[in-house]
Amino acid sequence: MTHEEIIEILKMIDNAYSYWMNGERLPVPSAEIHRRYEWLNNDAPFGLLVHNCMDDPIFIYANKTAQKIFNYTLDEFLVLPSRLSAADTGQSDRNRLLKEVEEQGISEGYTGTRINKQGEKFNISKGSIWKVIDESHIKIATAAMIWV
Repeated sequence: MTHEEIIEILKMIDNAYSYWMNGERLPVPSAEIHRRYEWLNNDAPFGLLVHNCMDDPIFIYANKTAQKIFNYTLDEFLVLPSRLSAADTGQSDRNRLLKEVEEQGISEGYTGTRINKQGEKFNISKGSIWKVIDESHIKIATAAMIWV
């Protein structure tokens, strides 16, 4: 994935987040506004993940923090079905949450248990999931911001 592709995905998810949050953008410190997307990719204290709209969605982006949290490289994420980020016991919660996002556009304040590459469970202390839409308001992906 090129630097330009990463920036384009970050712009898309930031714009979609702003749409669902009535103009509020993804949190970036004021001192980092001049390098907004680089900061979100490399330095954000929260994970950012995006999966596509396939029947069994695959991740199409993960920032450095998400890579560290889940212990996957970006290349590994880009072939990983997103369902594998939740333990078997967390699948029903994950499915309920994704249904809520489909109906409302965004879900905030979720918590839950996820699983890393080694099969170790960890807790998300706070998260937001939202539909990424294009200019015609057609869903093109689903994004998540997670804090552990």
